[in-house]
Amino acid sequence: MHLIRVKEIIIGFFLSMVALPGIPAQAAAPMPTVDRLNNGLTVITVENADSPVAALDIWIRHGSADDPEGASGTAHLLEHMLFKGSTARSRAELDGTVKSMGGYNNGATSLDFTHYYISVPSDKAEEALALLAEAVLTPRLDSADLDGERQVVMEEIRRKADDPFGNLFEACLSDLFSGTSYGRTTLGTVLDLRAVDMKTLKSYYQSFYRPKEMTLVATGGIKHDRIIKMAEQLFGQTGADNREDRGKSVDFVDITLMTTGKRLTLPMAVNQAYIIVVCPVPGFTGGKSSRDIYALDVLAAILGQGKASRLYKTLREQKGLASEVGAFNMTLNRAGLMAAYAVTHPQDVKIVEDELRRTLTERNAPDTAEMNRAKALIRRDYIFNCEGAVATAGLYGRNWVAGQTGADTYLQHIAEIEPEDIKDAVARYLTTDKLCIYTVMPQGGQKQ
Repeated sequence: MHLIRVKEIIIGFFLSMVALPGIPAQAAAPMPTVDRLNNGLTVITVENADSPVAALDIWIRHGSADDPEGASGTAHLLEHMLFKGSTARSRAELDGTVKSMGGYNNGATSLDFTHYYISVPSDKAEEALALLAEAVLTPRLDSADLDGERQVVMEEIRRKADDPFGNLFEACLSDLFSGTSYGRTTLGTVLDLRAVDMKTLKSYYQSFYRPKEMTLVATGGIKHDRIIKMAEQLFGQTGADNREDRGKSVDFVDITLMTTGKRLTLPMAVNQAYIIVVCPVPGFTGGKSSRDIYALDVLAAILGQGKASRLYKTLREQKGLASEVGAFNMTLNRAGLMAAYAVTHPQDVKIVEDELRRTLTERNAPDTAEMNRAKALIRRDYIFNCEGAVATAGLYGRNWVAGQTGADTYLQHIAEIEPEDIKDAVARYLTTDKLCIYTVMPQGGQKQ
């Protein structure tokens, strides 16, 4: 699956095996209704008459990968600023209104997108949509708030620096995608954040917070016709423009040109060693998802998800060398990466690293039992991500901003993957010479 946050990417893949026999591929995700306003705003609704909750979620097809050069962290800092209030209401008034409706609001920034959502009882959906539109379309963006929010983000950076997994994965992305838009950290650097001023934030906002770059997702106890009518009232007044959209100007990452075979070790105040072995793989290039992406999703489940996975059985059960193991296929818009990771004793780093490398590049096709188990795990995880209005809105919003309109057909694609598809994908992308190794080691410990 294509997840958002670093910690979720790694920890979220520790799944125990749950068999879900007989679940049809189409059962996991309901069919959405999709419309587009004249100004280019996409509106997606997924109705559930039985849901007492509604989620209203606005997605912008831009994130930290679109930060200006020398101003990393701009997209994320702007997300913080949009929670400081609108031109008509203070933050306290906005938050108070949401709470008075019995709801909550939040947002997130990733490399490829930014989104803001409100979850409320379904009878408050239209009121919440009006409030969300107000916050996103008319933010106060007051310079008096900037320094305080900058300090909040800098504290986030300091906390992440103390998290071995977060620190490791961020270093991995920055190094692996060095020289590309994915080489920028989402939080930004302290140095760059100091240079981000109100002019930078407003320029980013004006460039990317436009109807044609936005998608409104409404799920749960809502009515499509009412959401469309309100969207036209709230967003329709924002005129269309003829500026080139992201799909025509994005700098897709050509993984065949990336420098691979890299190795980096980070010393930290830890007692164990944290290892991640990664390899660049395709992303949603050009808005088209290749069969290889689904094959690699299945492979990730085979290698590192659940107690029957290959890594769990070899490194934990048989050899007792790792306290944590896993694997994931991270699919971004412009590129992706396949990874296997482990936590081990510093003296066992070489043995564990070799096993991670061997497992990732193993070219034997999976057997029937492995395929069935992996697909059951993916179905279970996918169905979980469709439970609740907020989760459903996240699923459709993330897919849509990536140019993938078939969130409801994902499991069908997974079901169609054969062992030979996985064998071919491994041969095409996961070769020993392309692997990169990133390690966190105890300070003063063995260096790689």
